[in-house]
Amino acid sequence: MPKYLREIFKAATKYGFTIHTGPISQHLKGQMPAWHNIFSTKPRLDNLPQSQCPRSTHKIQLLEDSWLTIYTDGSCLENGTDEAKCRSGIWFGQGDPRNTALHCPGPTQSNQVGELYAIAWIAKTTDKHTPLRIKSDSKYVINGLTTYLQEWEDHGWIGINNKELFQATAAVLRLREAPTVLLWVKGHAGDIGNEEADKLVKEGANKTPPDNNDIVPNDNTILLGAKLCTMTQAKLYKGIKASKQTPFCCKAMINVERIKCSIKELTGHTPQDSAVWKSIHNKDISHNICSYLWKTIHHAYKCGEWWQQIPGYEHRADCPQCQVPESMEHILLECDSNARTIIWKLAQQMWELKGEEWPDLSWGTVLGIIISEFAHLIWKLRCERCIEYEDNADKFHSPLEIKRRWLGTMNRRLALDCTLTNSHKYGKRAINKHLVITTWSQIIKDERSLPKDWFKQSGVLVGIG
Repeated sequence: MPKYLREIFKAATKYGFTIHTGPISQHLKGQMPAWHNIFSTKPRLDNLPQSQCPRSTHKIQLLEDSWLTIYTDGSCLENGTDEAKCRSGIWFGQGDPRNTALHCPGPTQSNQVGELYAIAWIAKTTDKHTPLRIKSDSKYVINGLTTYLQEWEDHGWIGINNKELFQATAAVLRLREAPTVLLWVKGHAGDIGNEEADKLVKEGANKTPPDNNDIVPNDNTILLGAKLCTMTQAKLYKGIKASKQTPFCCKAMINVERIKCSIKELTGHTPQDSAVWKSIHNKDISHNICSYLWKTIHHAYKCGEWWQQIPGYEHRADCPQCQVPESMEHILLECDSNARTIIWKLAQQMWELKGEEWPDLSWGTVLGIIISEFAHLIWKLRCERCIEYEDNADKFHSPLEIKRRWLGTMNRRLALDCTLTNSHKYGKRAINKHLVITTWSQIIKDERSLPKDWFKQSGVLVGIG
């Protein structure tokens, strides 16, 4: 066995994975061992019956009248929230009793799931001997079932969204005896089939109980695991990370729920957990702010009750100004320090200049709604007061210094946003200039005297404080 294979087997054993081997065909001997697979609980089945094998072409000629053309569409109400409702529309023809509106089951509800579920339902319920021509306006689904299917299967579906539904759909398509062709049509462009399928989608939204249509075939028809001959070290590492269960953090989940409740009170919609975590790593938030938010949600900062575990330092568990148990929530929302009071007052002024109603400050709104730089600045000034100045009242930050620090923070953020509008330098990562103008309008100093392209100039400052 080659040395690199021995290393792979050794690493797999270390991390608790099993590498399965299948029979070696004659044409593979002496070549890269494609019969090895990983991230699977059983050997990969490459000896499926002919009807279950993937076919890129069909060397048969069918009469045009023998094809059954079906239009599909899918969408999701309140996509990205806990109230998301995924639905599908399937249109066979005008007045056809087979026209179907579906309310998709399952925990994952999104636009892509609605599109994919419609194709899976067709493959499961139509006569497998009838050639199908399925027309959809989703390039994501069509490319996933055709162009990228072989690559995704060879890589063990690592990092692919909706992989379970993709696997099930590919499996039921392979069980068909007749060919299936997937065609893309432009959505809402006057195609009668696409328009009728869209109407059925709206009917599916009115179905309260999700349709319990089990499309998952027998496990023997689903290709499992990843082919080692197609894998890279980066892909294998990503697969190991994905297969390992992340330890459940009770405190973090409580904070996420509080954030979701606060957002629902302000917007009427409850975001999904994944949306909350994704927002923390938004490209528009600097790295140090992302780190601060992540640590705050996980209670990772060493303050309050953390000091009670260290003999001789129990006194640090209390806020030196308020003489109550300290926590990040107390520091940001309850402490009597000048920094907290002044910074939130300045934040309220900026918020109201934008014509928005200042929300009631709570733990959820601070972490999920309010500009994160404010909370981070309060934390920084608290650390300077407690650590650098050792709670010496003579060295505390004066109100003027706090205002200047706040202005400095806002001006640095403004300068960064203006710099990031340079599409020549940052390409696709550049920020939309209209977004920057909308965000900072009515806040910047002497706005009326500035040119329309003020975001291209240096020296533009925030005019609050």
